[in-house]
Amino acid sequence: MNMFAMAWAVCACGLLVGGASGSPSAKVAASPEEESAWSPERLPDNVRYDAVLWLCAHNAMSNSEDGWHFPNQQGKMESLLDAGVHALMWDVWMQEGKVVLRHGPEWAAVLGSRPLQDALGDLKTWLDVRPQAVVTLIFESYVDAEQLAVEFDRAGLSSMCYAREEGKPWPTLGEMRRSGKRLVVMTDRPGISPAWLMPVWKQCVETPWQASAAAELKNTFNRGDKKNDLLIVNHFVTPLTASRGASEQVNALNVLKAREEAVRREMGRNPNFWVLDFAELGDGLRFAAEVNQSRLHGKTPAMEIKAGFQP
Repeated sequence: MNMFAMAWAVCACGLLVGGASGSPSAKVAASPEEESAWSPERLPDNVRYDAVLWLCAHNAMSNSEDGWHFPNQQGKMESLLDAGVHALMWDVWMQEGKVVLRHGPEWAAVLGSRPLQDALGDLKTWLDVRPQAVVTLIFESYVDAEQLAVEFDRAGLSSMCYAREEGKPWPTLGEMRRSGKRLVVMTDRPGISPAWLMPVWKQCVETPWQASAAAELKNTFNRGDKKNDLLIVNHFVTPLTASRGASEQVNALNVLKAREEAVRREMGRNPNFWVLDFAELGDGLRFAAEVNQSRLHGKTPAMEIKAGFQP
């Protein structure tokens, strides 16, 4: 069986576990009014960037609203951002001479792809009318860093990107808002690049991402140095493909709260990015808002270990 046929065979199996784009939608946890109340845009200016728990969409480019097959998310980029999911993981590849968002090598274009320039243009439009929003992009990149930087230049986003000086603390949200540097960009293929295109594994450490069931989610260090400032918690399961049903189960509030407490207890760290498939399904938005409110009011026991709020 060639790679193409094998891919479609795996995808067909995904239909059995609720992974297809045509499967029934699971219940969304909040009304638009509730989602707005849970948005990180409502966090005060004195909150430091690294004190926030950012809800993060895994493979955010792959979504059913844009028509991708076997997606990882329900809503397109603007829908996720509007809801309060302000960290996005994107995969970038070269395709016919252009940098594109795609989930896998060239054959994966049949499942969905989009020019990165189009997505960045839409992101700039969204940021321009949301002056309180701070957004993070984390790239799994198969493109040279220099080419990636060119795409940001063309979209007019480079001037909005925050460059952290080594050894300096992360800024407060207010400092980022006032400076206009409200976009944090990290990549796993840094190369020779502008200071704002930051190496993800020099800033972050993650938990393992391979899990086919909730019981396989591990609270241990994986890629990145455990001394790095930002902790990425991968909280998604992939039975065969990304699954709405499986995501709704692990995105339930009791499951999220129990794991967040376990992460703090076992890893001695506050999570910074909480990565979900189908981030709008279940209780992820409510969970992130409740954790941030707890940190804001000093109710999180491990808060002082990493990150805090500035007076």
